[in-house]
Amino acid sequence: MGQETFTFENGYVMASCKFNYPDLYFDVDGHYLQMSADDYVEDVSKDASQDLCKLHVRPIDAPFNIFGTALYLDYYVTHNYGVEPNMQWAPSKDSKKSVIMAAAAAPETNLFAQKYDTENVENGEFWALVVAGVVTLAALAVWGWVVYKIYYEEKKYEAIVIVALGVGGAVVGAILYFVLYIVFLIAFLPGDSLYKPEGGDPAYAKVKSAHQGIKMSHIIVGAIVAYALHKLCAKKEAKKEKKATPQEH
Repeated sequence: MGQETFTFENGYVMASCKFNYPDLYFDVDGHYLQMSADDYVEDVSKDASQDLCKLHVRPIDAPFNIFGTALYLDYYVTHNYGVEPNMQWAPSKDSKKSVIMAAAAAPETNLFAQKYDTENVENGEFWALVVAGVVTLAALAVWGWVVYKIYYEEKKYEAIVIVALGVGGAVVGAILYFVLYIVFLIAFLPGDSLYKPEGGDPAYAKVKSAHQGIKMSHIIVGAIVAYALHKLCAKKEAKKEKKATPQEH
């Protein structure tokens, strides 16, 4: 089924009834539950021309989904409430569905795979910390080598100047680390955003809002870094103005 052959209306996929729709299988607690095409494909064309069908399999804006009536058809379903609540499924007497089988292996074709515009990297916050740390350590190593060359080999400055350079490098390194951490955090956790076909239903577009992984602590760190940079720039401007002021004689 090509993108141009279906549309989204009120969260449902609408398409021609004349496609060869497959049976769907849900892996529930290690067993396959079958949903036949007749269960989830409904002819809604006004003149029974089979020009328009509604598919009763739809996503919701949540990290889980809900079994609808389509999956209950032709099954005896028992809801057990107790110390260990559970559900029991069995094909009904006149059902054409196969006996429930153990899901020994995943199906060769994942019929439920979603296409994402953006997708969070697994453990993205951890990898943002690691990558930012590695880059910062590399930058500090280069800075340390430069200071070593200046002091021990070229002997251009006094020890106090070298100490100041070292402290300044550590401060800049800390700022660099937090900035890189925020940058990599945004890169690794852009938000799980489902691919939305042109003309698709807005309710289908998002699974998680973009940058959901950014916490208030990240915003606070960014504000501190911005404030520090602002103060540094203000000091530089003040020095320039002081130098530009003519001295009275």
